[in-house]
Amino acid sequence: MPSPSQDHIPSQQQDLTASGSLVDWKHLLWVLRERWLGALALMVLVCGITGFVLLRQPPIYMAQGSLLVERSNDRVMDIKQVVDTSVDGSLTDAFVLTHLEQIRSHSFLASFCFGLTSQQRAAALATVPAPEPDSETEPVTEEDRLERYLLKNLTAERNGRTLLITLSVRHQVPAQAQFLVNRIAEGYISYLISRSTERNSAATSFLTAQAEELRAKVERCESELQAYREAHNLISLEDNQNIVAARVRDLSSALTQARVGTLNLSSRVEQAAKIMAAGGDPLQLARVTEFLNLTQVQKDIDELKTKRAVLGERYGPLHPNMQDNASAIEALTKVLREQTEIAISDLRNQLSKAKAQEARLQEELGLAEKESLTMAQLSVRYNVLRREVDTTRTLYTQVLARQNETAISSQLQNTNIKFVDRAGLPTKPTDPNRLKIALILVLIAGAIGMGYPLGADMLDQRIKLWSDVENYLKLPLLAEIGTLKKVPDDQRDQIVIKDLDERTVEGFRALYSHLHLSSKTDFPKTMLITSTVPGEGKSFVASNLAGTFAAHGKRVLLVDCDFRRPSLHKGFGLDNKTGTLTWVEAYKKGEATIGLDPKLGIVEIAPNFSLLRTGGVSHKASEMLETPALTGLLEALQSQFDLLILDTPPAGLFPDAEAFSLVADELVFVCRFAKVGRPQAAQVLARLRKTKLIHAGAVLNAMPDEKSKSYYYSTYSYRDYAAYYSKKED
Repeated sequence: MPSPSQDHIPSQQQDLTASGSLVDWKHLLWVLRERWLGALALMVLVCGITGFVLLRQPPIYMAQGSLLVERSNDRVMDIKQVVDTSVDGSLTDAFVLTHLEQIRSHSFLASFCFGLTSQQRAAALATVPAPEPDSETEPVTEEDRLERYLLKNLTAERNGRTLLITLSVRHQVPAQAQFLVNRIAEGYISYLISRSTERNSAATSFLTAQAEELRAKVERCESELQAYREAHNLISLEDNQNIVAARVRDLSSALTQARVGTLNLSSRVEQAAKIMAAGGDPLQLARVTEFLNLTQVQKDIDELKTKRAVLGERYGPLHPNMQDNASAIEALTKVLREQTEIAISDLRNQLSKAKAQEARLQEELGLAEKESLTMAQLSVRYNVLRREVDTTRTLYTQVLARQNETAISSQLQNTNIKFVDRAGLPTKPTDPNRLKIALILVLIAGAIGMGYPLGADMLDQRIKLWSDVENYLKLPLLAEIGTLKKVPDDQRDQIVIKDLDERTVEGFRALYSHLHLSSKTDFPKTMLITSTVPGEGKSFVASNLAGTFAAHGKRVLLVDCDFRRPSLHKGFGLDNKTGTLTWVEAYKKGEATIGLDPKLGIVEIAPNFSLLRTGGVSHKASEMLETPALTGLLEALQSQFDLLILDTPPAGLFPDAEAFSLVADELVFVCRFAKVGRPQAAQVLARLRKTKLIHAGAVLNAMPDEKSKSYYYSTYSYRDYAAYYSKKED
């Protein structure tokens, strides 16, 4: 089933609901218009009392004076500056703000109040109420009272980004305001000078003691250093360390070179051994052993062998030339063998000497390193003693210099604050400030003018506007029906069929249009009309809505379903002797049939408009609906008419509407202006939403003329309808 809160809202209503700002502004304007009189009364009362109280305050005068914070070379010393030579004497924002805080500090104000005479304190406190005596606490002295007063009425402010400080004091007596400003300015300058002098004196005493202590420490450290030198013969420690270090470097370099040579010789010996094992190539051996004679001998042997080959072609082996050649080759071969042995022996001797040299250098380097380590160990303590002497002597020199600076600065002016503008005698009071009071009253009036109507509206939960219906009840507003003043009570149910009030008839036409356009249920159908509590006009709406549908050509049967308190027959001047209850009794006896039975007593009120009365009173409506008789009757009547309108008891008191929802299709919920609260109506609708009914929407009934607005034509009220219809044709 479609959601009634969305699917059955006319498109124009959906547009207005979607634009939350339009609805909220309308609601706000309505609230302001509704409660402006109460807001005005409260506004006048509160503003009047507030203005009277503020204007009745005693006049307050304010005197002002100025202090100038100058840039100076003041060297006022404090404990922090004793060991800090980088302190900057230039003023900064923080420095000026420090003066502002010091002026209002307890330390300065207490010393200022104590410095005044008793007559001056009494004059300053003459207009200040004395505190009530309390036996449990100590009595408040005049100094404490004056300090508390100044904490509330003394102002120290920086004048923009300048170095000027403005002092202001508020007092009921102009002369006292002037006196206090001038004395506070003078007292603050004296306070700074006094505190600076105290700091300089403390710094001088401290520096003198520190200088004497450092002098004794310098002497003690120098004595310890001299004794250590004499004990370890360290008169020329630095020179000895340099010599030993140079010796270590040289030995280390020589040892490295010796190791390189030894490695080279070892490599050559190994190569020579490999050459000899391979047959002893003289040329390779000569390159390894650097013995060039081997090369020459080998050349001579090669020449003889070449010559022998030539001679062998001419002569035989026994030829004298061949014999001489063989002897020469044998002699050179012997020489080559001897030279080879000599070269290898020489190479091995060189390797032995290199290893011996390396061992000697390694031993000497170890001794030198031990000596260097011993010198280093002695120098550690020596350097500690020497650094201590240097550090102590430097600190002693700095303290002596700072002591001299402090002695000089103590003789200079110890403040950079000057009193440049003395306070004059104020002639006009600053309080009460009429302009300020006027602004306060305007703010109060604005707060009351907006806050009171909105607050009252939040407390008043009654349904009054179409926005209440849509925002809180989640129903589309179908129509607004205005109040009736000229129509008699016994004819109000016949306004539409007799055209007794054009404004009301127009409202029901709008209701018909909305129902006709938004309904998704085709005819024939059954429409249930109910409300939250009695007196909201549900029967009035049901009667005239039935007449409106009948006027548009629909066959309508209005059914009075309020068996507890039937009233529709009275609105049409009829009795209640026949109707639903009498038919049910006859049906039980077999004397009536389902359908348009004469025992129903259906009365035709107007063309297409008929009425079915209750035919008595009963409190068992829900039980009756559970019987097939009444259910079948309503279903049969629905087939005989285009529209059945069921007028049920208030759903907030009785469950009849929920019971009749079993045979109904649509729900029209009636709300009377300012009759029922939003939470109560929402609770009733929550129960009805659990049924199968389609919630067509709500009708706002009995809307006052000045508050009622047509939903679609929200610019015009019902009095505009009356004016329109009262005009004669041109």
